[in-house]
Amino acid sequence: MNFPNEISKQTQNRISRIKGQLTAIENMLADNKDCKEIFIQLAASNKALQSATVNLFTSALKYCVQNENENSSQDDYGFEELEKLFTKLI
Repeated sequence: MNFPNEISKQTQNRISRIKGQLTAIENMLADNKDCKEIFIQLAASNKALQSATVNLFTSALKYCVQNENENSSQDDYGFEELEKLFTKLI
């Protein structure tokens, strides 16, 4: 299964912002910034990554359900495969 272009683009944008956050954290560490501020930024980037992951997964579920009969092929994920992917997230 491939994601629709809109979903891929949204996720790519989120990942780019997360990469920017991580680069800022690297700079904060190199500049010996206050540890509280670094932890705040780490928590924010972690939350952003979790949010992107959940968003992508739920989009995949919606897409699979909405297009179940249209795109049925061996490449599609069945419920068991989606369940395995979900358990890796939690």
